[in-house]
Amino acid sequence: MRIEWDRLRDSTNRQMELRIVWSERGGPSVEAPRVEGVGTQLVRGFAKFELRGSVDLDFSDPAGVRHTLVCRLDDIRQGRELKNLG
Repeated sequence: MRIEWDRLRDSTNRQMELRIVWSERGGPSVEAPRVEGVGTQLVRGFAKFELRGSVDLDFSDPAGVRHTLVCRLDDIRQGRELKNLG
């Protein structure tokens, strides 16, 4: 397993984003599921609604899955998820 992260500008060049990439290697061969499971739906929903971000799951390499999360850095810094509670 390898985890990488970096900061980058969004497509409008106005906002900073955080990108986290989780790559797996050396395990059993992987392939894309035929149906998206509950766990994947939860991760995508959390990224979209709580972080205003996106998730990409890449199963194109049978040696391992690659999971990429991208979200606005300002939302994390300002504690956007905590504001929604009160």
